[in-house]
This record gives sequence, structure tokens and C-alpha cells, in this order.
Amino acid sequence: MDWCDDWIDRIFARESYAVPSSEFVDTLRRTNFRNTQSRAEWLAMMEIRNHDFFLLGEAKFDGIFTCFGLIPGAFYLTPNMGADDYTESTIHRSVLGINTNVPIEFTPPENGGGSPSKRRRQERSSGEDSVRSTDSGDVDYGHGFIFTQLGPLYAFTGPCDWEEARKTMTYDDIIEMGHWTATGFGVVAEIHKNGRAGAIWLIYNFYQDDDTDDAPIRRTHRPVFDQATKQQLPEIGRLVEGCQTTFTVAKIAENLGQLGGGKKFKIDLREFDERQLVRVKILAAGQGSHLVRQFIKQ
Repeated sequence: MDWCDDWIDRIFARESYAVPSSEFVDTLRRTNFRNTQSRAEWLAMMEIRNHDFFLLGEAKFDGIFTCFGLIPGAFYLTPNMGADDYTESTIHRSVLGINTNVPIEFTPPENGGGSPSKRRRQERSSGEDSVRSTDSGDVDYGHGFIFTQLGPLYAFTGPCDWEEARKTMTYDDIIEMGHWTATGFGVVAEIHKNGRAGAIWLIYNFYQDDDTDDAPIRRTHRPVFDQATKQQLPEIGRLVEGCQTTFTVAKIAENLGQLGGGKKFKIDLREFDERQLVRVKILAAGQGSHLVRQFIKQ
């Protein structure tokens, strides 16, 4: 049974191997998201294989200087509409689009009655009344972009401040022993018309797992308003504890290769309210196929 032992050893080695950061960057650079096979290989790497924690670098925002990183994952953000649409043209939800000209509006409830999930449904708007389905003529439509998800963003929050940690700890120790706090933002890579990844963005995640109804876990829109004061909750769009400025969309690099380790980056704020996230479909156009947001502003 030597062949069986060898086979098990190979499987164990493959499962225990963690994709290093350099391979993560190179695979993203090589992936053509217009190509089904290339897209599938990227998704398999993201969801099946193990990953190292990926250090994005350090940034100073709102007077707070710290380090940021991500845990690779392809399904952190959820579209506001069409989440369960499955057609021949729509592709998996690891690739989404953002309509920056379609704000998601909320109306604070008049009273605190009803269950939390019911109140969330009453508050939220998907933006569906202001959009239309796209066709091949919308390939070059602006007011947003298509992106692939890279994973949730984490901030270094201890055991000491970042200035001390960067001087006294190795990056391996920072990853292993540091306190990393989820920020509520997802890290995404913009996809160009040619199918290649480009700029790196942060998009706030307005959805959360909801298992309150004894049903399979699903995602629902997180509470936005304080039920008593009718004011927006202070943590919505807040990058780290202590920040006064909140935002929902920001650009941090022109490509993933500009980030990593001790590299510095700036957080270029672009949006301050929730913008509509939608599915993406692939359509024939001209000499080939193109990725198009499923819905755009009508």
C-alpha cells in the first residue's frame, strides 16, 4: 500500500501549503477575468487553498497611524440586488460591480416596533427603482467599476502602538502575535475592460450574517440607524477606533504590487454614503466577450 501512503502524503502537503503573498500578487496579475478558465483558476486559489495573512502596508488616516492587512477571501461583500440571480450570463459573486451614481437610501423607522430583521427590511433600499438591465452597448458605461474581491480588511491594534511595533517586531511576529481587528471594509481589485486587475479599493460592507430566524445563515443589511435617536450609528464607515471621518469607498493603490510589507499607502476617499453593488455578467461584444455590470442607472 505504499502508493496509498504516497498519495495521502501528497494530499496532506497540498492542503497544508499556504499560498505566499508573492504568489497571491502574481496570480492576480496573470488572471484574465474575461476568460472563464482563468477566472475559475483564480477562484479555486482563493477558496480552496490556504493563504498567508497578506500585509497591505501602513497608512496614516485621521491622525491614526497603523498597519493593515487582509485574509484572502472571495465572497466578503454582498450585492444590494440580484444576489441570488443565476443566469447563463451572470458570473459568480466573487466579481461584482459598484454603481457610484446609485446611492442606497435609508429611512429611519418611525418607531421601534417589530423584530430587528423586520426593521432592517423596512429601512433598506436596494436602489432597484433607479436602475435598468444592461446590454452589450453598456460596456464603456462609467459611474463605477467592476471588481474582484480580495478579502476583508484588518487593522493592527496591539499589543502596542504601530510606531513601537514596526521598530521592535519582525513582520512575522507582527502577523502572528499582533492584534488584528476587522474594519468592516472589503479590499477589492478593479477590473479593466481588458479583463486584467488594476487599482485597489476599499468598500464598506453593509451586510452581515443573519441567523436569527432558525433558518440557514443568510446575509441581511446591517443596522444603520440608532433606533432611539434615529441617527446613523457611529461605527458605520469608520476605519478604526478613534477615527472621526467616516467613508464608504476609497482608493489605496494603482495595483496590488504597490502594497505589501512595510510599504506606505494613502487612503484616497471617494464616497461617503452607501453605493449600490450589483452582480456582473459576461456578454458578447465586438470581437470577444466583455464584463458588464448587471444593472446601471436608467
